[in-house]
Amino acid sequence: MKNICLLILSLSMVYGCTYTLKVKDGKTAYDLKQYAVATNFLQKEFAKAKTKGEKGKIAFQLGESFRQMHNDAKATVWYKQAYDNGSNLDALREYTYCLKRAENYKDAAAAFKTLGLEIGSPYEYRREITACNVAQGWIDDAKYAGFTVETAGFNSPAADYSPAVIDGGKVVISSDRAASTGAANYTWTGNKFSDLYIIENNAAKTFDSQINTPFNEATAAFSGDFTDMF
Repeated sequence: MKNICLLILSLSMVYGCTYTLKVKDGKTAYDLKQYAVATNFLQKEFAKAKTKGEKGKIAFQLGESFRQMHNDAKATVWYKQAYDNGSNLDALREYTYCLKRAENYKDAAAAFKTLGLEIGSPYEYRREITACNVAQGWIDDAKYAGFTVETAGFNSPAADYSPAVIDGGKVVISSDRAASTGAANYTWTGNKFSDLYIIENNAAKTFDSQINTPFNEATAAFSGDFTDMF
């Protein structure tokens, strides 16, 4: 592909300050959306908290932080802590949806039922409960399907997202995998900053070293003739 034009919307003043500012407590890190930093502080602060209300508030921030980091397994634990320590129903709601995203459908269905009772509307989440039961049925029946689903060779344990087809049928993806450009990690996720990768022979290769920088490049879109990238 030739003559690539890259359109960059720069928020460097905002994100630059967010990234470089050193913080010393969980709330500051959380407010700045430095979730990977916040979790370390907040877990220590939770252990030192003396009241149930304080524990509930910190646990909810931990749940939110891990959710923003796409770690539903840990988010579930902290949302449950928040709910058990008297946090508002947002904690129970987020806990329930985390269970669903983690494909823990049996527990999610039970939690949706509890959530409906808590808000005084037992049938509010009946569609969600039905969806969980159907999904669990698919899992239970998978052993009889006669086929298996495998992860593609170019996938990684990190976030791989926003695929875009380019000329020749190749695919460009965004990923914050360990091979991404730069030495620093993004304080929002705790992973590397996102780069663009091209998939060739079922493997992900760096898309263009002139485009990928030590900060975030992601969600590319291409013009119809594949001469411009946005």
